[in-house]
Amino acid sequence: MTNSTIGVPAGTTNSTFGVPDGIANSTFGEPDGIANSTIKEPDGIANSTIKVPDGIANSTFGEPDGIANSTIKEPDGIANSTIKEPDGMANSTIGEPDGIANSTIKEPDGIANSTIKEPDGMANSTIGEPDGQARETVTARPGSRAGLG
Repeated sequence: MTNSTIGVPAGTTNSTFGVPDGIANSTFGEPDGIANSTIKEPDGIANSTIKVPDGIANSTFGEPDGIANSTIKEPDGIANSTIKEPDGMANSTIGEPDGIANSTIKEPDGIANSTIKEPDGMANSTIGEPDGQARETVTARPGSRAGLG
């Protein structure tokens, strides 16, 4: 062919460089077979800035959780949670054994924050009497003084 700047093996005229891919006027014949690509990244996407191991292009960090750009991936599977407590509630101050977050005291009676659980089943009774009545006054038998039986 006449008027070719360089007579390239592909037989195409007016190519800047005669490249192996046979594309005329390509600046560089890239290994990917695409003319004029700036950078051909390993992910197969041209001109991607950073290709990270999570398979997402341009993510700041490829986190182990597979979510791009997560700040912290906590063991609870929730990104950016401050503290994951054993009670299953995130950011609870104290995960109490009763399964209720932030309870002050979980008493044996199953009522949170009760001061005293007496044997009579009444919380906060001064004395749990055997009859189940709190603060029972002793009744004297006829002919006896109170308190002496």
